[in-house]
Amino acid sequence: MEISDRLSSLPDDVLCHILSFLPTKFSVATSILATRYRFLWADVPNLDFDCDIHYGESSFVETISRVMSLRNARDINTFRLRLLGDILFDEAEADAQLDTWIRTTIAHNVQSLDIDLDYQIELPPCLLTCKTLVNLSLHFCDREGMPDAIFLPNLKRLHLDCCQYGGDEKLQGLISGCPVLEELDIELISVYDLECCVISSPTIKWLKLNLDMYQGCDSEFWDYKLQINTPSLRYLNVRDVISQHISTRTFNSLVEADICLYNDLVNDDVLYSSSVLELVEKVCQVKCLTLSINYGQFLDSSFAVVTSKFINLTKLELAADWRFLFKFLENADNLQVLIIREVHDKFGRDNLDRDNLKCWREPQQVPTCISSHLRQVTIDAFGYSEDEFTLVSYILKNGEVLKMMKLHGRCYVPYLKDNEFQKKKFNAFQRISEVERRSQTCKLKLS
Repeated sequence: MEISDRLSSLPDDVLCHILSFLPTKFSVATSILATRYRFLWADVPNLDFDCDIHYGESSFVETISRVMSLRNARDINTFRLRLLGDILFDEAEADAQLDTWIRTTIAHNVQSLDIDLDYQIELPPCLLTCKTLVNLSLHFCDREGMPDAIFLPNLKRLHLDCCQYGGDEKLQGLISGCPVLEELDIELISVYDLECCVISSPTIKWLKLNLDMYQGCDSEFWDYKLQINTPSLRYLNVRDVISQHISTRTFNSLVEADICLYNDLVNDDVLYSSSVLELVEKVCQVKCLTLSINYGQFLDSSFAVVTSKFINLTKLELAADWRFLFKFLENADNLQVLIIREVHDKFGRDNLDRDNLKCWREPQQVPTCISSHLRQVTIDAFGYSEDEFTLVSYILKNGEVLKMMKLHGRCYVPYLKDNEFQKKKFNAFQRISEVERRSQTCKLKLS
């Protein structure tokens, strides 16, 4: 049986496309296969240099420079560089090498640039005026000392991780210099570098912020603020452990939001609690909302600010003070899926001693969502308390269209011995299973 070489029959453009999915180390290695492949790798539109899989440390930098110098005139679609460890010992040499590589990619009309370093390094000014960039990802890069003039006319996606900005206005200038930016992802900041994180853009549709620290700082020096003004936003993901005040405009286009606030250093701060509740009020247009708030010192009067109807909300995942639950049951008439999770601190630990976070007060009248729309309820880390039992009973007795109630019980309760815990768990589940259900089709799942 004759074996045909189908790969060799493919045109060069197709072969280059196939090679573009490989790290550059392996695409260059194909040059030994045959004469045809000797310089084919030089036409590959994607360059991927990763120090973990790419050559020994002694030759890694030289190899990158050689590949870049042998590059032909074809455009570069993607340039990815992961340069970690002590590969470049001299800071001046590192700046010079990176400057050369980036200038070369820009000269080849690069569209996607991904620079991943583990030390601060200044980027060449030409990067911030590149007309062809569509995607830019920077890890541990330094914008301090770079020119204020920024114009990235085609940049749509920007990812910044552990970067130094050199002041509030530098970050604002970077964002405003991207007139068509649609996606922004900021991971970790330094409280020494920024005092106020301002995200203002008329075009951003997808925003993810992880406002934590990668440099230590005593909490007594914190006075951090977060401001968001993105009228076109459709997706919001915020994890914030440092802000003492949060201000936003109303998100009229927002479809989905995932908000996690774990600041436990602002005890009895009326301004902070008010800003958190105002943020919840501003996301009232969402269809899906995940809300995790580790702050149990809200005044009852503070919740008066949450008055808007969440008319579009169909799915809610909540890990917060149960007073938030009352508000959503009252104002989210079309809620169909409710997931209640345990409240954790910023280190992921359960707040077992915060019983005040779970206090159920029966509404004066049955909320519309419970009687007409709620179809699925899940309660994680069910603690077998009387308040939790009362909540579950209330929903079962009044949920006319409820299809499923899932309760995932705690594996332990710290102040109970094992036999006492097992008895408490059995009795709680027994009581729940005996509760009369308004919906004849409702299934109860206990675990």
